[in-house]
Amino acid sequence: MADAQRIYPAREDVEKAAKSPPPSAPLAPKSSLVSEKGDPADNSGQAIHIQFPKDQMFPTREAPRYHSRPPHRPRRNLCCRCFLWSFCLLILLIAAIAIAAGILYAVFEPRAPKYSVENIQITSFAVGTDATVSSQFSVNVRARNPNKKIGIYYLDDSYLAVFYTGTELCRGKLPPFYQGHKNTTNLDVTLTGSNIQITSEMVSSLNATAAAGKYSSAPQGGCSSE
Repeated sequence: MADAQRIYPAREDVEKAAKSPPPSAPLAPKSSLVSEKGDPADNSGQAIHIQFPKDQMFPTREAPRYHSRPPHRPRRNLCCRCFLWSFCLLILLIAAIAIAAGILYAVFEPRAPKYSVENIQITSFAVGTDATVSSQFSVNVRARNPNKKIGIYYLDDSYLAVFYTGTELCRGKLPPFYQGHKNTTNLDVTLTGSNIQITSEMVSSLNATAAAGKYSSAPQGGCSSE
């Protein structure tokens, strides 16, 4: 049996095939999906390109941005804070005044002046038939200032008056003067009253008192001082 004729490639063609690089994968457009693993049926490892039509591609949407707002403080809290601050300031002011008054009291030790009637003389006293009374009194008053660090100024509107059963019979002004600390001063004051209207009961009582030679009266005074 004759041998079949065999054809072998030339040596130059074999060398060119060995030197030529393997075919590269075609470039895929931007709208296609590429699988790096390639087709599982193809063992060459070439990438698979999938292209979608332009009418089925949708633009990406950016997520909305939300800005955080500062917490809203209701107006009621602001009013409560203002009221609380005002109340605290008022308490502090009252405390400061009380402390200042306590310090002044401890330093000066203020005391009220003392007065006493040393002598009283009825110069004239007459009850009219029209239920009026006119009188004049001479009174000696002792004024004592017990304070160690405080002096007293007596102003022009200081006065002394005599009352009988609640009715003022006469009045006299005290002279203005300054009384130093730890000082005692005697004052002579003339009290006068003219045509003071009184009731019929007071007329009978005053006539009985005049017949007995004794008068029951209550001297009262008012002082304006600094």
